[in-house]
Amino acid sequence: MSEYQYLEFLAVDRPLTAREMDHLRGISTRAWKSAHEDANKGHAHAYDAACRQLIDLRDAYSQHATLAVFQKEFQKYMAEHSRRRALVQRLVNAGLWRDK
Repeated sequence: MSEYQYLEFLAVDRPLTAREMDHLRGISTRAWKSAHEDANKGHAHAYDAACRQLIDLRDAYSQHATLAVFQKEFQKYMAEHSRRRALVQRLVNAGLWRDK
């Protein structure tokens, strides 16, 4: 079973400080790691959790970084997990990936 964290966000109408950006990078790193761990479990509930985690990451990158950065990390993720057909299908259904 995946572990979930509740995070509360506050709207900030100014550039983030270096310390704030470091904090966001740490959260992002843990989120990517969690998505990899869920995919490696190899069962339906874990794939669902990985898909939700990746959707959240995409949304966070689109608001606080750039989608290009997300796409770069996501390509690395898919290079490792693209053979997991059930996971890939979930990502296609979520609009995160286009099956070839």
